[in-house]
Amino acid sequence: MTRTRSELPTVENERLWSAGAWVAAGFALFIFVFNLGMALYSTTWPTDGWAVKGDITAEIPEITFDFPLTQDPTYIQAGDRLVAINGQTVAALLDAQHMFYRLVPPDWPDGTLLHYDILRGGEPLSVNAPTRRLSFWKYFRLIGGTNLSGLTQLVGGLAFFIVGLMVFLLRPSNRAAHALLFIGVAFFFNAVPANFSPPTLFYPELPVSIPFDTWTLVIIPSLMYLVLAFPRPKLPLRRFPRLGVLLLYLPWPLAFNLAYLLHLNDRQGYIQAVFAIYPVQIMSLMLVTLVSLAHTALTVRDPVGRSQFKWMLAGIISFVFIGIGGWLVSSYLFPDTMAQGNWLLTSIGWFLLPLCLAIAITRYRLFDIDLIIRRTLGAYVDLPRQIVRTVRGMRKYSTVRASAKEFGGITHTLLFRSTKLVASKALGSTIAELMLVKILNSSAHRTS
Repeated sequence: MTRTRSELPTVENERLWSAGAWVAAGFALFIFVFNLGMALYSTTWPTDGWAVKGDITAEIPEITFDFPLTQDPTYIQAGDRLVAINGQTVAALLDAQHMFYRLVPPDWPDGTLLHYDILRGGEPLSVNAPTRRLSFWKYFRLIGGTNLSGLTQLVGGLAFFIVGLMVFLLRPSNRAAHALLFIGVAFFFNAVPANFSPPTLFYPELPVSIPFDTWTLVIIPSLMYLVLAFPRPKLPLRRFPRLGVLLLYLPWPLAFNLAYLLHLNDRQGYIQAVFAIYPVQIMSLMLVTLVSLAHTALTVRDPVGRSQFKWMLAGIISFVFIGIGGWLVSSYLFPDTMAQGNWLLTSIGWFLLPLCLAIAITRYRLFDIDLIIRRTLGAYVDLPRQIVRTVRGMRKYSTVRASAKEFGGITHTLLFRSTKLVASKALGSTIAELMLVKILNSSAHRTS
């Protein structure tokens, strides 16, 4: 007898390509094509052959030359700070680029000289920089100049993408697999380079978060979708399965685009509005995550659901609370700490979240989580006991050393001195007593 789809086991349902699976695949493809298209488009603009770093969102923007992308001779040196191009300050160029719809891109052939005003060690200098166009693949040299923080996140992003894609292909109808795929595709573009050299300031580049960015449209809403849908859909998604998803994803790009429309002629005003929206979205993520996790902990009672919840909890804590929460605190309250190693703490979840969710969704070695928890808790419970034992052993060892010194040294060859040490009852550990037995035997052998 052939069973209908509703009668199939849950795992078999998740392996079928439902309408929701095709919608999820289409959204992931849109994210992929849009980001790849923007990266490719930027490489059609000319470059001066340098990778740069700095903060262009500050009131006084800062652009510093980092390392060259080519072996061509240049007057620019790493560490030079850009002040102006062709007489226009960096702030003026950014203000003009903010109104990208009015900006007419220049038609510069390769070899066009740009006049740079720079600061080198605080001393103002003027240099000419020729422009050229590089192929898309040459921009992958940017990866070679990435610091340890960037490399860690780059590897984590690629791992996230691979795991997310594999889990989605294995469970295309699982909502958590959809969320994992969206996040993985968004992270994939950490490894795709683009042209951000100073000459691009003359070209119509979209402002930050316009029309959207992968964090605010994809990653953070997908995390909220994940905790609401897995391991069991919460009430909002059960009652309003389509509207609930739209309300998770659409408000944030709408908020950013509205803020841009309200600050068309005010770049700094728009940036301030953007940095006011970011914390609101992150705090919303924290609230939704906490409420959803608490609801799951109280309502899910079956063994499979409980194990899935535990795996998800481990990944969410590492990525949302330690990772995103740590970034929020560090960036807004202690910005200097990110360069001192906090980036490593905030990157742990890039590896743990996809791994934990892959196990929870595919149910591969699902119940190992209980063994891991028991061993971890056991190690933490036993840690104070081991510390106490170590301290006691060190104190007894010190007593042995002191007593040995008093009686002429523990390695003395005379048998009666070692015997006197044992008789002094200064030893209280079996290990020390065995050591003395060995010494006595050795002394007896030498004196016989």
